[in-house]
Amino acid sequence: MAANAEAGHHAVILTPNGQMKLIRNLTAFIMIVTLAAITFGQSGQIPNSAVPQEILGRQVRMTYPDRVTITYAFMRVLRDARVPGGLVTVSNCGEEVEHTLTPAGSSLRDVLDSIVSVAPLSRWQLEDGVVNLVPVKGEPPLLNLRLAEFNVKNATTVFDALNRLLTLPDVQKRMAELHVSEVRTEVGLTNLKQPGSGTNEDRQGFTVHCKSATVREALNAIVRAHGYAVWAYRERHCNGRADYRIDFLAR
Repeated sequence: MAANAEAGHHAVILTPNGQMKLIRNLTAFIMIVTLAAITFGQSGQIPNSAVPQEILGRQVRMTYPDRVTITYAFMRVLRDARVPGGLVTVSNCGEEVEHTLTPAGSSLRDVLDSIVSVAPLSRWQLEDGVVNLVPVKGEPPLLNLRLAEFNVKNATTVFDALNRLLTLPDVQKRMAELHVSEVRTEVGLTNLKQPGSGTNEDRQGFTVHCKSATVREALNAIVRAHGYAVWAYRERHCNGRADYRIDFLAR
């Protein structure tokens, strides 16, 4: 490196090696500053993990009866937390057993944990804002059927969307292969409209669109689009017959 003084100012002349070293240092500095800026920008955003934590941390009213079925407890706690969800149960002959729940706290997570503690053959999971309670050993084959696409426009009720799902040719074919029949749900309090839809039949409803989704995922898409409905798929094997029914809880 050579230096030359002129008129009281110092000029620095770099050799070729010195110039290359300076360029490398400047490049490294620019990269560090850029990464720091990206990190700072991201720190002001809400991380994705905050969404499920907010959902599972919601407080619920613990005003359940002393003994309840798993179906009742699950659908009730999700309704109180205003969270969409879905329940899968497979049973034989006989009525659903009642249990006493003793949650460690009053959050949605606490109640879900207490449910699976008395029903160890089930597990809960949170997928894209929808809570599911499914069998540990796997889901029924009908729910595992994968659909290329499922679209619903302007559905006024969850049952409207459900009927369009169950009448798909692939679903009908799979039901025939499995020799499982549908038990029709009685139209009653569960046949509710999408929140804010009012009583006008011509008012726009909700839309569902999903690709390469299983039947269970399609059901999740329905309640997610609805807002906070909960579906329950109950399959029963008794006296050599297999049937299922799908109910909804909404308000």
